Amino acid sequence: MGLSLVWVLSGLPLAASLATGEGWLAALAGLPLLIGTTGMFGSFARVADGEPVRMPGRDGFDVSLAGIAWLWVLAIIWIVGAGATGVVAASILGALGVLVLPLAFGYSAIRRRRGSAAVRAAVVLGILKPGLAVTLAGASCLAAFACIASAGTLLVVGPPLAMLMACRAIWLLVEPADGQTGVRTPRPAD
Repeated sequence: MGLSLVWVLSGLPLAASLATGEGWLAALAGLPLLIGTTGMFGSFARVADGEPVRMPGRDGFDVSLAGIAWLWVLAIIWIVGAGATGVVAASILGALGVLVLPLAFGYSAIRRRRGSAAVRAAVVLGILKPGLAVTLAGASCLAAFACIASAGTLLVVGPPLAMLMACRAIWLLVEPADGQTGVRTPRPAD
């Protein structure tokens, strides 16, 4: 619960900038929340591996992946202002983001691949396992809906549950059991 509260607090600059109505400030304030999200995924990768929940260490954050996700959102905002064609293009780019980014955040945390390598792997996973991509996208949308419908009450529960689900699904997908010993492949030490 404490980890979820820290993650929610990383979104306070974004909430404050949205309250002021300054678009450029909101664009800048989204980056700390995305960096915090990579830390949450890093912590939940350990949980998916059977370890207890801990605050992420320095290596639990993926700043380059957070930057890619931030630029993705900025590109959507910029393209949507280009008229009807821009709205269609931004909608397609947004849909791709909803399908790829949960996989990228989870893959980055599980396999310790950073930035564009995690996005590339997420695209491959999305192509090979489209059901997983759609399931994680749906879980993300349901978590967002739960937060909105509960007026923020479920903010400390909904998104972290979707993150944990993504980490566990990706861990099961990319960390297969050793057929001879039945022991899982160990993750690299921090």
